[in-house]
Amino acid sequence: MSGIIVTGNTLKNLTENGGLKIARRRQKKEGDNYNYFVSPKLMLEFHNGIVSYAAPTYIVIQYQKVTHIGLLSFLRYVSECFKRLVKPYVVNEKTIYNLYLEKEDTFSVRCHLPRNGKGYTFKVVDSCTKKEIEYTVPNKNVTIDYALVDIKNLWESSEKIGFNLEVRCLEY
Repeated sequence: MSGIIVTGNTLKNLTENGGLKIARRRQKKEGDNYNYFVSPKLMLEFHNGIVSYAAPTYIVIQYQKVTHIGLLSFLRYVSECFKRLVKPYVVNEKTIYNLYLEKEDTFSVRCHLPRNGKGYTFKVVDSCTKKEIEYTVPNKNVTIDYALVDIKNLWESSEKIGFNLEVRCLEY
């Protein structure tokens, strides 16, 4: 799991020193759809979130604003940094979504669950035994003790731009 775990200081240093690069590539689909790839590879750590939705292809981890205001502030900062990096490539005025979805009392992060033909390709750890286990879709309201997530890329469609986050490790 090579990459840089993002903190406010590491992101600030990378952006100020020109160490964070964006590569824009046309998607294989027809049309003006693009992907923006980030170099070096950046990862985010999440702690003590609640599963608000889980499917075979993605998971949504939710937090209460009152108890996780520091994380929300950090995600706002990360989103703004990436918006500034991507904006010069954007031809039309498009909506650039945040890394998170914010509601009145909560905010959440939607993460893709990578898989190959045989199963999932990320690590899952039982929080009680600390042993690696096979992934099963967690029930709603299960606490995710720890999640390590890649900022895989940003995608652009005809009207909007959003983040593609991908799970590398879950502990619950």
